[in-house]
Amino acid sequence: MSNETNIVNGQQILERLARKGSEQLQEVSVVTSPGARTAAWVVKIKSNSSYNFYNVVAVVIGDAGSIPVEIGGQTQAV
Repeated sequence: MSNETNIVNGQQILERLARKGSEQLQEVSVVTSPGARTAAWVVKIKSNSSYNFYNVVAVVIGDAGSIPVEIGGQTQAV
């Protein structure tokens, strides 16, 4: 239970941080996968495909204040 609470709290913090600068054109978010454990990676939302479907690209976060570097190609996330 404690681990699940920590995961939920962490996800809420990341959502708040991602939306804090929502006046900017792009937003950074986290994608999680279903399954026995939560695997998450940082992505940049490229566009909204349809309701709750987003075109995203994975990014690598460097030093504080640096721009996230895109890696790989675009994929859809729900």
